[in-house]
Amino acid sequence: MADVRSVDYAALPRVDWLHASPVCTRASNANPGAEESADDVEMAQAVVRALEAQQPQVFSLENVWMYRTFESFKRICAVLGDLGYMWDFEHVNAADFGVPQTRKRLILRAARGLLPPLPPPVRWVGWYAAIADLIPTLPESKLAPWQLARLPGDIRPPVLFDGDNSNSFTFSAADSPVFTMRSGRVSKHRAMLGARVVSMTPRALARFQSFPDSYILPERRTLAAKIIGNAVPRLLMQRIAEQMMEVAA
Repeated sequence: MADVRSVDYAALPRVDWLHASPVCTRASNANPGAEESADDVEMAQAVVRALEAQQPQVFSLENVWMYRTFESFKRICAVLGDLGYMWDFEHVNAADFGVPQTRKRLILRAARGLLPPLPPPVRWVGWYAAIADLIPTLPESKLAPWQLARLPGDIRPPVLFDGDNSNSFTFSAADSPVFTMRSGRVSKHRAMLGARVVSMTPRALARFQSFPDSYILPERRTLAAKIIGNAVPRLLMQRIAEQMMEVAA
């Protein structure tokens, strides 16, 4: 493992596809008012050096939507133009790619040949269907009195709740994707299943990011939740990759 800022990309074997997910902390909605830092610029310069050294057939980048306003992002886009890539970026919703989560992110795609369109949207998958087989194994929990008091009178379980902070209390119906999971809060999700209330396990949370059950998670719940909350949904990138494979071939 190495710091991407110190890697000699010219010394590495050539790759057909290069992907970058620069740190998004200061561009996140969780940090309103935060400004671009020197670390952000250094990370972008590492991406620029990797592109110049590797010049892959395909390049992709994922980040929060606000990242598009950073000088870091503009530097990456500039080098793509200088190197002759066709490129574009869009604000995509992972739910449109079959992920059971309404997670909106900036996705940039670049290619040396023609740039294909994004895959067409698919029908949304509800959070309940994504973890139905896990529900009998989920640990018992409970809702606080203030959470119960804020429930709409016409709400019908199963319902998934976000966190234990009254300022960000949200919920999703069973046939809807889960709300965007944030790294610092994913361990707080609970579901009301009629009279029963359960907590989400790391494996259940991983399902919401479309991770296969074969994906090995850390034993520490907090670390597993942090990794899951920061992750790029697997199915989102798979669908994009499938659309781009002919370019990379």
